[in-house]
Amino acid sequence: SQAGAMIQTSASLAAYGRVTEAYYLERRCAYLAKPAINSFYRAILQNHFAAVAHFGKPAVSAARRNAEGRANARSCDSAGRARVRAGYAEIANR
Repeated sequence: SQAGAMIQTSASLAAYGRVTEAYYLERRCAYLAKPAINSFYRAILQNHFAAVAHFGKPAVSAARRNAEGRANARSCDSAGRARVRAGYAEIANR
C-alpha cells in the first residue's frame, strides 16, 4: 500500500539519518581507530549513493543536513562515543 511504502521510506530515511549523524560526530570527535574509520567512511559513502538513488537528492540532502545539525549539537563524550559505535555497527551489518 502507499501508506506502507511511506512508513518504510520514513523508516529508511531515519536509518540513513542515524548513521549519517554518527559519521559527522566521528569526523568531529575521532573515536574510531584508523581501520574502522576507513571502513565506516566507505560504508557511509555507499549508503549515501544508495539513498540518493532510492529517495532522491532533495530528501537525502534534507536528512543529511538534519543529521549534521544533530551531530554538531552533541558533545564529544561517552554518549557521543556510544552513538558513533552504534552507527558504525548499524551500517557495518547492512
